[in-house]
Amino acid sequence: MNFEYTVNVESDEPIMLINKHIGIDEEGNEGIMGAKFERELLQLDSMGKKRVNVYINSTGGSVIDGMSIYQSIINSKVSVDTYCTGIAASIAGVIFQAGKNRIMADYGVIMMHDPSGGSKKALGAFKDAIITMIQRGCGMSNEAISDLMKRESWIMANEAKELNLCTVVENSTFKNLDTSNITMAWKEANKILNKTLPIKTKSKMEDLKKINNKLGLNEEASSESTLKAIEDVMNASTHMKGKLKEMEDALNAKKIECENAEKAYNEFKTKMDDKDKAENEFKAENMVLDAIKVGKIKAEAKDSWKNLAVIDFEGTKNALEGIAGNAKAVRITDAVSTAADPFSGATSASMEMARIANKLKFKI
Repeated sequence: MNFEYTVNVESDEPIMLINKHIGIDEEGNEGIMGAKFERELLQLDSMGKKRVNVYINSTGGSVIDGMSIYQSIINSKVSVDTYCTGIAASIAGVIFQAGKNRIMADYGVIMMHDPSGGSKKALGAFKDAIITMIQRGCGMSNEAISDLMKRESWIMANEAKELNLCTVVENSTFKNLDTSNITMAWKEANKILNKTLPIKTKSKMEDLKKINNKLGLNEEASSESTLKAIEDVMNASTHMKGKLKEMEDALNAKKIECENAEKAYNEFKTKMDDKDKAENEFKAENMVLDAIKVGKIKAEAKDSWKNLAVIDFEGTKNALEGIAGNAKAVRITDAVSTAADPFSGATSASMEMARIANKLKFKI
């Protein structure tokens, strides 16, 4: 197997390096890949190593790759200690919490912040997961960890020890420095400064260039120009928020107007429906009463005939017109039952009644 991140594979206590960004960066450059790290640590685990030391000096990167690295450490059969040898920022700081022992150089820094780059729902889920991962190592409350992340906290070694974000602070010494020669001491110290300080400075300069690009400025624009452009954007944002508020107020006012108009329409429609119903019932009752007066139907059948007339006025009218006036008034059931027999010599009235009953599924 090809070991990319382990520097001394044959040792009983090999060292793995997380010494650049994690995952793929915005420019498509490969950093420490979660799947590769996981395979490599599992291989070391299977070789029966005494301990694995993971040295971390990274600005973070992909949460997904970081999760793979984190779980491979906490699930390893061999003891894994993590060392913050410089900066353990973002997801790299979370990985640092996975170690059995978590050692920081006295100049080391941990940085925590909220995840970014996704939907609100996804970011909320990732933050909850990250809080759980950090809490496993330090034992802090979820609320305290959430607050540190929200404030984008930069935590030096001594403070990290107080918060139990590390278990040991290791004092740095000039082991390879000949302090008897002051010139040599200055040169060696300058080498260390050139390796450490520019990392942060370069990172800040790269961030500033990205901001200038977003603002439409030249990459090398001065900080004053950047601040002025940011101020203009903020002013424009405030203006747009005001306009948006006006539009929302106008929209809400129109919404209320529409709701009131719909309510008035429904009330009017109900009144008209009630009016039409009353008129239909009035017409139906008058027609039935007239039929009773001339002896076409019996008085006790009034309600049944009226209900038919309300449902089908013209059909009931035709049926009543087809019944001759006589002393023995026709019952509605007689008319329907007669029509059911095709050989009974059914009258037009009984046939009309049968049609109405069949059409409306009316049960006599």
